Amino acid sequence: MEMPETVQKLVRGIREENANKAHGITLHRRRGKETRLETAASPYDLLDKEEAENVLKGWNGFHDGIPYQTFQEFYSKDAFCLSTSLYELGEEKLLDLIADRSFLYLEYNQHMNNVDCPSLYDVCTNPEFYDREERTLEQCFEAGLESCRRENLSVIDPSETRAIEILEAAFQEIQKEGGRPITHEVYGEAVWRRLDETRDDLRRSDVFLWLRKRFSLLFAYCRMNINAELALQQGFIPTKAHRNAYREWKAHREELQKALERRREYLRRYGASPDERPKLHVESFVVPIQKERTDYNDLEKKLSILFHAYLKEAVTHAYQKKYAEYVGCDPTEWVRETGSVLEYLDQSMPEADKTLVFYHLFTSQTLKLARHGLRSYRFGPPKEAERARLPIESVSGVISRRNICNIKLYDHLLWLFQPKDPDYAKFCFYAFTGFQWYTHFVRPKQKDGGLYKPTFRLEPDRADGVDELGHLLRRNIFFSFSTKFKWLTPDVNNTPEWDAETLVDLLLYDANIKASAFRLTNKIQRFLETKEGQEVLERFSIYRWRSDGEIVDLLDTVCKREGLTFRGEERMYECGKPKSKKRLVYSRYLLEFQLKEQIHAEGRRRLYQLAQKYFGNLFFSDDPFALG
Repeated sequence: MEMPETVQKLVRGIREENANKAHGITLHRRRGKETRLETAASPYDLLDKEEAENVLKGWNGFHDGIPYQTFQEFYSKDAFCLSTSLYELGEEKLLDLIADRSFLYLEYNQHMNNVDCPSLYDVCTNPEFYDREERTLEQCFEAGLESCRRENLSVIDPSETRAIEILEAAFQEIQKEGGRPITHEVYGEAVWRRLDETRDDLRRSDVFLWLRKRFSLLFAYCRMNINAELALQQGFIPTKAHRNAYREWKAHREELQKALERRREYLRRYGASPDERPKLHVESFVVPIQKERTDYNDLEKKLSILFHAYLKEAVTHAYQKKYAEYVGCDPTEWVRETGSVLEYLDQSMPEADKTLVFYHLFTSQTLKLARHGLRSYRFGPPKEAERARLPIESVSGVISRRNICNIKLYDHLLWLFQPKDPDYAKFCFYAFTGFQWYTHFVRPKQKDGGLYKPTFRLEPDRADGVDELGHLLRRNIFFSFSTKFKWLTPDVNNTPEWDAETLVDLLLYDANIKASAFRLTNKIQRFLETKEGQEVLERFSIYRWRSDGEIVDLLDTVCKREGLTFRGEERMYECGKPKSKKRLVYSRYLLEFQLKEQIHAEGRRRLYQLAQKYFGNLFFSDDPFALG
């Protein structure tokens, strides 16, 4: 399956641009190591033809029709999101883009390649290492074999000819299959099948061992011509790691699509116009509080117990000390009020949203209800809906904690009343309160038949936002950029796993420094705010297209020049001060992360703008992405 014509044109252009450049081969070490597999097989094994075509179809389907202006825009998600081409995306393509993690753009996709399959970027930027002439498999084999024969042989006997015959026969077997990527595994299986057929001791002969040592050189000629040609045709050669990334992308995309469909359906049921931003509409009513009864049912008592638990949580975790004197009361003390409201709803308004009514009663009339000062209760629009729409970072800790306490209360009411359509009930709660930056909570386990003891020590459900659609869009946009340690440029002398463990130790030590001005994270942030820091950011944006070695040299130079190292890090090492090279590795990681994060922040802002453009009419707030 070939890439779209617009992309092929960009690929030809970048190859011609690098054709006459004399520079060393671009080296990109594998990063973003794949570990999530169902079997013990290698994640970089190639897929069969049918699965590979399915993966490539999804990848090509996204890129087809996007007006890329440069190869870098096609190659890198960061570059594309900072270009003007981003604003030409339609609604469907935008959802595809934000649902992606590491599949659609080759900057991350290439690290899932099989070791024997060069990346498209390396083929395009290193033409002197990849033959530009189209060769057949047989011609590649002959060229590689001739290179081996030019070396001096320590042993020459008839068995050399037999060994070469077996290697040639294995190649002919692969050639008959046609159109299959060439890897060590594919060729090795064919060779060993031929050896098993000979049934002699050829594999132990000195000559075959000599040929086996030179197998990598022989194979390199074939790989550079055949697999590079496949990369130029279709972009990449899919592996199991690619398949995992593809499935993850499709799962996120389907989740977004379902959330959009639900939101449009709920707005229709709510009575909102599809052409303008929806507005809250609430029918007000008044409930008289009756005199004391003796026959309160189980639900009325549970509501009173829940209100008591809510008062206790408000005092201990939401700083509402004015309710402290009521925490020691009998939990069923408010059964008269809860019974009056519930009885009125059952008799006069059976279709009312009881969960929302009791939420409003407990949160808007808290002090009056606690004092038994209610003679009647009026249900109506909340007073602080607009302030509730502010991002968590924009409000004080007291307000945010009270909001969280109120959401926990609603979740408990939802579990008590168990409405027929809980998802629509949650949507009505979002419309009523305006909470769009918070999540619901995980329901705790309750013993069957036990006493009702509602707890407010609940775990947040990160996948269930109060504003489901807004939460999902914001989360996908944030995580569509790869910010984890595993995607940083690795050190050539250390494994990423070893680096990560030591870096965590140093960061913990750095965070414990009392004078915040001496913390390395703060020093880097202050440096990037200066004119020199912005110049480094511009240079880093250019160097990202070069080899890992050049990126490391740039970052190491900046760390040395600006003195960006951990303060007193020698105290972390039992056997003395670490070598100077080692000291720079961890500072470089932090600097690169901060540089990338500044690029990603601008990319996210632009994606939020597009999401606001296409989906703004689906929210009760005029700024669901905090762009104002």
